[in-house]
Amino acid sequence: MWTIRASIDYFFNILTYLIVARAISTWIFTNPYNNISKLLYQITEPIIAPFRSLLTRIGLGGRHIDFSPLVAIWGLMFIKILILSFI
Repeated sequence: MWTIRASIDYFFNILTYLIVARAISTWIFTNPYNNISKLLYQITEPIIAPFRSLLTRIGLGGRHIDFSPLVAIWGLMFIKILILSFI
């Protein structure tokens, strides 16, 4: 049972680190066609896109600062806690 909990925890931690890396890479890499940027985008966009559209619908998105990675991390934390509480 411990290995399942640890695996789920590691999975969500890796997703969180990838989202943070993507947010930082937007400040560092000015070329969006950089291989690292493209890889981070492909992995994290399916997670971040729903939160971005939600923020846009409620009037908090589409501005100069994109809060969707932060909200996505909060969402991942909530889902992780929810899953781990059932195991």
